[in-house]
Amino acid sequence: MNKRNIINCVTTISILCLFMVMASASYAKKLYLPPQEDIPADISTDIKGLIEKLYSSEPTERGYAAYDLGRIGKRAAPAVPYLLGVLGDDSSIRLTFDKKATDKDPATIITSAGIEAAKTLGKIRDSRVVKPLIDALKYKDWEVRWGATLALGEIRDRRAVLPLITILRDKDPEVRWGAADALGKIGDSRAVKPLLSAMKEEDWMSQLGPSLALDKINPSWRSSKEAKEAVPNFLEALHNDDERIRGNAASALGETGDSRVVEPLIAAVKDPSWETRWKAAEALGKMGDQRAIKPLIEALKDEVSPIREQAAWALGKMNSVSVVEPLIATLKDPDLKVRRVAALALGETVDKRAIKPLIALLNDDSEPYVKSAAAEAL
Repeated sequence: MNKRNIINCVTTISILCLFMVMASASYAKKLYLPPQEDIPADISTDIKGLIEKLYSSEPTERGYAAYDLGRIGKRAAPAVPYLLGVLGDDSSIRLTFDKKATDKDPATIITSAGIEAAKTLGKIRDSRVVKPLIDALKYKDWEVRWGATLALGEIRDRRAVLPLITILRDKDPEVRWGAADALGKIGDSRAVKPLLSAMKEEDWMSQLGPSLALDKINPSWRSSKEAKEAVPNFLEALHNDDERIRGNAASALGETGDSRVVEPLIAAVKDPSWETRWKAAEALGKMGDQRAIKPLIEALKDEVSPIREQAAWALGKMNSVSVVEPLIATLKDPDLKVRRVAALALGETVDKRAIKPLIALLNDDSEPYVKSAAAEAL
């Protein structure tokens, strides 16, 4: 099969595969894969092997396969119809990318094969998948519609704007969220009014997605009436059972600039989820409210290094002499990224007490990445 025939085959199957149900296997309830025997024999061995794993009865194996295809990038184009076929795979899985990772380690993520397939479709960025994905927005299973929104957000093709605006009114909240997120990533101004209109919904989930999208398209929306009215619902979302929702709520609250949200965000810095703690620290840094200084100093001792890094960054935004000594102590953190950010944060304080420790860091640290930060801070 020549290259042109392979491309034609991929395009044809891409359009059809969303409507092919593997009813013979119970685990494939939300999978719409072409028949496995139709996998072309002449595609590269590594890609073919990963495509075959998408048919596994184990959701974790399907998730790793979708993720690994994304690492291959554009060369994985022959896998497009099969990735489209697993967009509806919403089985929650835990992917670990470090043998030493624990539940609290950032190397472990909660995801699904559908989410990883959507991300991979975005990395491949094949324009031929846009039409099948738009068609998938009308599919009966909400998981497929949701997966299509994720993929369209990664591809960022403006042909998807109007169809995504239409499903901002979808009956399923996850699909509405996905549509708003995709519109934010595409960044088309045509979405501003529909997103503001969606903010008028009473449930927090319908408000949170549009708020994050609007911040990407038009940050001035924060001063709008809709933004102020949404704050109570965002505060409620900080207590949701889903850690991803709590994290997104923290991000949205940080953009409002509303003083009411500072104390709840301070509480979120101790959330069980490291991602929520990270986003809460980031939000507090953006707000610059000095009530957050003490909790952020405590977060410099968090067992997860990205939290310590984000806390150091946030403290650098506080414009307070009280952050200098804790940041100086953080220059000895075992993680080089934390040391680097602490050095840059000290540079923002413009405090003479930081000069000697920064010079020592410049001379003694073994990492060029850290040395350059110390030089910049000085």
